[in-house]
Amino acid sequence: PAVRGSRVAACCRVAAAQGVRVDMPLAEAKSLVGRLVVAPYDAAGDCRELRRLAGECERFSPCVALEEGDEPESLLLDITNLTHLLGSEAELAAKVERFFAAEGYRVQMAVAETVGLAWAVAHFVRGPWSVVRGKNATDDGRRTTDIEELPIAALRIAPDTIALLHQLGVETIGQLLPLPREDLTARFGEQLLWRLDQLTGAAPEVLVPHRDPAALEGGCGVG
Repeated sequence: PAVRGSRVAACCRVAAAQGVRVDMPLAEAKSLVGRLVVAPYDAAGDCRELRRLAGECERFSPCVALEEGDEPESLLLDITNLTHLLGSEAELAAKVERFFAAEGYRVQMAVAETVGLAWAVAHFVRGPWSVVRGKNATDDGRRTTDIEELPIAALRIAPDTIALLHQLGVETIGQLLPLPREDLTARFGEQLLWRLDQLTGAAPEVLVPHRDPAALEGGCGVG
């Protein structure tokens, strides 16, 4: 049974479409969805499962990382120069999607030129998996989303920074880009521009494999 005062830690798209949001009181969520299925939140168990899936994803890339943070929710795969082994980016994405479907998961994916942009599109551009090139994010070849339309939260910055930017009327990356960099650094510190530069590729971002690459020697195949 749910503990009194429990809140929503995560929800599916169906629940979200009916108004359920992360951090919403559970009682309020139940009032919005008549037959809401509730499961206890196990952060440690989720992390163990994500690490297991990371190991399984080494069939698609020799470098599989967990996103930064105490409670990672995303996997990051470096697929640079792997298309000659696994086919086109579209074919690789389809293989990854089929793998997760067989595991019982429905995933939101993006292929991009930078880690930051792939993370942003996967989290904030809904629809089929996306391939991103340069300024525009092309959703399976059918729709285009300018990265300037992405919300500030797509930059992977602290919640208090997001809240302050919203108070100043800055809600999208497009509204942020024209602002003087010196002023932004003075007001928000270095993280904001660092994350922006990682998104655009102006600053490098190196993926750290979820386990020591030495552990993969002689035992990792791609197929």
